Amino acid sequence: MASRGKVTRLADQVYGRPNGAAPLTLDLYRPADHRPRHPLLVFVHGGGWEAGDARSNVAFTDFPAQLQALAGQGYVVASVNYRLSGQAPYPAAVADIQAALAWLHAHAGPLAIDPQRTGLWGVSAGAHLAALAALTARPEQRVQALVAWYGAFDLETLAAFPPATADAARRWLGCTTGTCAHALPASPVRYLSGPLPPTLLLHGDQDTVIPVAQSQGMHQALRRAGGDSTLIVIPGVGHSFASPDLARRQAAIEQAMHASEAFWHRVLQPAG
Repeated sequence: MASRGKVTRLADQVYGRPNGAAPLTLDLYRPADHRPRHPLLVFVHGGGWEAGDARSNVAFTDFPAQLQALAGQGYVVASVNYRLSGQAPYPAAVADIQAALAWLHAHAGPLAIDPQRTGLWGVSAGAHLAALAALTARPEQRVQALVAWYGAFDLETLAAFPPATADAARRWLGCTTGTCAHALPASPVRYLSGPLPPTLLLHGDQDTVIPVAQSQGMHQALRRAGGDSTLIVIPGVGHSFASPDLARRQAAIEQAMHASEAFWHRVLQPAG
């Protein structure tokens, strides 16, 4: 969807300084019109818990332009850098995302943010982190919408993951092969007893990196817990909606983006 308004980009905003670590940063995309306050969308990148950054999303050739277009629809958009598994294992990345939410909410006035209309959006490992951050947040950090593209939600089932994905998850969890003590507390599906944000899950049915059963199981668990959950399984595409048929891949990305935008518009209600 095209941008509807002028947007200001503020790159590399420092939101945290963990002890002994480099400053944590995020990129901000803001509508030029600061009145009224705008809903907040926070993006969490993927990369197997060990790679990627705030400007990367393999589904898009120019992801910052996509974020700018979202801001043009009436959102303040933040894309977050967090500590990767080679820098700090679980639960550092989750704490970083929650720290970014706290920083953004603390600066809601000057940034023209309505903190009561906050959404988290993550892809792949970022979908897992976004869900975990949302479902374990303190009351003042609760979000009102969660969108997760091809995410992992039950790390106790690592044995069913492809070996490369399972190994990346274990490195982030700080455990070796076999039993992993952190797998249960690091699984979003285990935190469905409190207030649940409306959730949209998207996954390709040919995903060989994170099984589509992860999104299917999360959707079923959310529904059993009384949550507002929508699952869209896109046929014929894999992880990151990959396909040797470029037209099919592009159609899947457009379908996912259109569904996400419609969901945000319904739940977060941007002006206009």
